[in-house]
Amino acid sequence: MVDPGYGVIHRLDVSHGAWFAADDEQRMAPAVVVSEGFYNSARRPNLATHPQVTLLGAQQTTAVMIGVVPDMYPESPPSAFMLTGAAERAGVPGSQRSQFKLWVQDGQADALKAAITSDLQLQFPGMQAQANRMDDASQGDPFAIVQLMVGGVAGLVLILGAVGMLNISMVTVRYRVREIGIRRGSGATSRRIFLGVMMESVVATAVAGVAGAMLGLGAAIFVGVLAGAIPALVAVRVKVIDAIRF
Repeated sequence: MVDPGYGVIHRLDVSHGAWFAADDEQRMAPAVVVSEGFYNSARRPNLATHPQVTLLGAQQTTAVMIGVVPDMYPESPPSAFMLTGAAERAGVPGSQRSQFKLWVQDGQADALKAAITSDLQLQFPGMQAQANRMDDASQGDPFAIVQLMVGGVAGLVLILGAVGMLNISMVTVRYRVREIGIRRGSGATSRRIFLGVMMESVVATAVAGVAGAMLGLGAAIFVGVLAGAIPALVAVRVKVIDAIRF
């Protein structure tokens, strides 16, 4: 049992016929939209002839098939949709249980859950109301684990690179003890020695970063040249007579 907006919220594609309209609830013979499995079980009648379906509820009711929607998954059992008001008049079991679905923006969902629950409880005091998110985003970002793994690998690579640079710098400093001692004896301050050694590492990493960016740009240009070379050769070989015939 659904409302006409159910098909919009769930983005149901109708393969045959049409989805419910706003005035379908006033039909003398209730309208039903069936699944592909249901349609196959009924031997795929022509919807233009208004094929009938017998509903067994509090009383026997004759309904009319107006549309067909694809099955949600292979080998799913036959199912059908019917408007809530028509189902209540036909005495279909379970038509008194209601579930409301709303579209809200992602940032408003948590703030509206409590307000919606409170409002529904006031409007339907004899029923239990509960508001929950049903979209995939409510379960968290599905790519969060992949992002964490990629970030972890990138961080590990950076740490290994930093350790490698540290080892090289330590070895360099050990071999430059005489040079550093002469500079200190010539009046160089600790600050100048510190900045000199540190700037060597900074310049080396900056040059490496620029080289990496240039290599990436060069690879992109190479792909462009490779993709454009063959069409360019074909264009060069076009003859005037071929152009006239074309």
